[in-house]
Amino acid sequence: MCELILLISIDLAETEAGIKYYFAKCQETNKEIALYRALECAEWMEDSRAWIDIYRYGLTKKIKPREKLQEKYEKLTCGNRI
Repeated sequence: MCELILLISIDLAETEAGIKYYFAKCQETNKEIALYRALECAEWMEDSRAWIDIYRYGLTKKIKPREKLQEKYEKLTCGNRI
């Protein structure tokens, strides 16, 4: 259900609210997996900005993304801060 709300929030350009809701209500005990699933939602919506926002939010929650996600973040931001 949290993923659906996140998808709707991204579609309505209310990504920040969707991200906060998702991480507050997500039942997944492994926070890295929760981050991975949230990032998948942004991929489904083909929204790079939302993907970056979710990734950065995960970092603020002290979630260490897997190497594949770190590489994608670097690619999306071209090593620069957006």
